[in-house]
Amino acid sequence: MAWRKPTEEDLISMLSQEEADAFRQSSDMADDPLARQIENTVEFVRGNVRAAGARLGPAGTVPGALIVPTLCYLRYNYL
Repeated sequence: MAWRKPTEEDLISMLSQEEADAFRQSSDMADDPLARQIENTVEFVRGNVRAAGARLGPAGTVPGALIVPTLCYLRYNYL
């Protein structure tokens, strides 16, 4: 199973134009809440994968099959 890191670009690709514009305007903040939110969401998903008995991939990554659900969760929490 391939593992990968979710990125800001992944999240932006799931947003409406209005949401993407608002995101880009707010991304100039010195404290980057999105980076923290991505990190927290990845750890949440990895915790559930670990609890299901699966072996984990590299730190900071999620299974490729869970990238879309991870981004949906991230989008809901971030917006």
